[in-house]
Amino acid sequence: MDDQLFVGDRKPSTDYMTELGNWDIVPEVPNDSNLYQKPYGGIWTSTFSDGESEWSETEHADGKYWRLTVSDDTEVFIIDSMDDLRSLPNRDEQKIAPDFEQVAESYDAVRATADGIDAAGLDAWEVESTVWFDWCFESVGLIQ
Repeated sequence: MDDQLFVGDRKPSTDYMTELGNWDIVPEVPNDSNLYQKPYGGIWTSTFSDGESEWSETEHADGKYWRLTVSDDTEVFIIDSMDDLRSLPNRDEQKIAPDFEQVAESYDAVRATADGIDAAGLDAWEVESTVWFDWCFESVGLIQ
């Protein structure tokens, strides 16, 4: 998987994750009843390639930029279509609302591509991004 961009004032780490969500190394990623398309919690990144990320063009660009190198053995579920979204465990009979708590038991992260956001109507994701349930990074470096 390509390197990832994290935007924040503090260097992301397992300690940082613990402080953000009272996580014990592996973060709690509870389902959010107000935001059915996204989980509450996790570490959010965007793919960093050729010195750019979709986040660098949005409101997510406030703060320091950190480049995260993803471990080779990481399991990431990729939403690239409506079928991908529908294949995730669902927690609501009235609408498509992924059960991120259950997904986090099998995957380290979920990534929504730009095509997946458009095809599946994931408006809450805004731009290509990944939510991380586990710390899966070999290195973290400050970009700016």
